[in-house]
Amino acid sequence: MRKKGLIMFCLSIVTIIGTVTALGGYTELPFCFEIECTYDVDNPIECIIESDDYGVTDDKLIIDNEPIPDTPPQIFGVQTLKVRAGDTILFLHGITAKDAFGNILYPYVVTHNVNHDVPGVYSVTYAAEDSWGLRTEVTVDVYVLQIDPEHVIAMVNDLLAHILRDDMTQLEQARTIFSWVRNNVRYVGDANRRSLYEAAYQALRHRRGDCFSFYAVTELMLTQAGIPNMRVTRVGGASEHFWNLINPDNLGWHHLDTSPHDIRVQNLNRFMFTASQAAAHTAYIYRITGRTNYYTHDPYHYPDIAP
Repeated sequence: MRKKGLIMFCLSIVTIIGTVTALGGYTELPFCFEIECTYDVDNPIECIIESDDYGVTDDKLIIDNEPIPDTPPQIFGVQTLKVRAGDTILFLHGITAKDAFGNILYPYVVTHNVNHDVPGVYSVTYAAEDSWGLRTEVTVDVYVLQIDPEHVIAMVNDLLAHILRDDMTQLEQARTIFSWVRNNVRYVGDANRRSLYEAAYQALRHRRGDCFSFYAVTELMLTQAGIPNMRVTRVGGASEHFWNLINPDNLGWHHLDTSPHDIRVQNLNRFMFTASQAAAHTAYIYRITGRTNYYTHDPYHYPDIAP
């Protein structure tokens, strides 16, 4: 297929047939130029120079190289993104690019202003660049959606249907919930703590969270299982801490903490522990780790806890 047009050749090895003046007598050397010529896209290019540009007069050029295309790369798979708050966004999932000759390129994210923890409308810009320096950019919207409590509750109910049995007592169900959270959620210190449902969603969807996420997913699981429970908040100490109170099978209110401890105090019982055990745990944690008031709370805000 033959074409005619303005073509740019850059860093090509150019063989010049004829008299060369300005190029110092070299017959092969790399340089960049633009020239109007007829060329065959599948074969070496023959161009007739009609002026004395580049020191060549009325002679023929044979260029053993592909011309730079005048068509920029194409980016495929780009579309508006919709994610729930707290979700990880895989910006490049399903995004591909090719140059004008069908060669595979590697698109990348130029910039984005997305805060995946805060609902809102954002944007992301993709780019692809071919080996001739031609570049394409595409910008699309990213919608970060508010967490729907009903959706989170549905996730909890689906999970409970897989791990609980109808013949279990509430105590057995509570232990099963405790074990599932402890074995399936990983602690991270910078988790989202805006609401109960957002924190629980993070634990369920991404299997990670801080102590508030551990408390939140445990509360929703206990509540949906029909086990009486309450939130407990630390008083004092260098940082916040949240855990649960539970009263399965009317056995009395006990502490339950699914959040992992410092590895040095992992041996402490955190399922159904009493008020005196909470005080002992607090003293032990301080002695081993130096952290104060670990399970210290205001008793006036809670029902009587098993001594």
